[in-house]
Amino acid sequence: WLALPANVIIQNLTIKNVLQGTADNDCVNIKYSHHIWIDHCDLYATRTSDWELYDGLIDITRESDYVTVSWNKLHDSHKAVLIGSGDALTSDAGHLRVTLYKNYFYNVSERQPAARFGYVHSFNNYHKLASGYNGYAIGSTMGATVRTDNNYIEGINQPIRTDFNSKPGYVSGASTNMYKSCGSNVITTSASTWVPTVYSYSSALIPAANVPAEVMAGAGPR
Repeated sequence: WLALPANVIIQNLTIKNVLQGTADNDCVNIKYSHHIWIDHCDLYATRTSDWELYDGLIDITRESDYVTVSWNKLHDSHKAVLIGSGDALTSDAGHLRVTLYKNYFYNVSERQPAARFGYVHSFNNYHKLASGYNGYAIGSTMGATVRTDNNYIEGINQPIRTDFNSKPGYVSGASTNMYKSCGSNVITTSASTWVPTVYSYSSALIPAANVPAEVMAGAGPR
């Protein structure tokens, strides 16, 4: 795990079956860090009946900032990407700016991602749950702001949720995603007006219908 570093690239790695142990035992655990890029990795567990046997795949917590998660395979796990680790950690507000781009979430029950406090941009990701473990894909709580653009979400009971506790988060762009064999979104707040402005992503954004083929062809170690 990473604590306090800056300007780190984690690329072309396969990490699997990290036992729960303590709360820090994730495939990749990032805290108090900034400008981190996780790219073209294969991160997974074994989705057994014991929800607590393995921990999550990526945790981004404790005021970490400017993290990009791109072109990864994140699969066969109950928990994928956690952004913000506790409702009481209000010092995370103003941090936890994270981009998720062209990742393949396959057979993951939840946290694709689950976000607290931060600003998250999720676009052109492929979320697919093939069987069992009805869960959710994108979660926003504790005032987090999540913008979704042109994701492809398949077979998931609740694709997007904001209803985790008495302080929900915000989501925008839900209508730009493509949903196949999904249940309904549970969005209990008005749409956020936040738009990422520090970079231009329009040239990278592809139609949602094209996401499965492109992501499956390119995600994972190269």
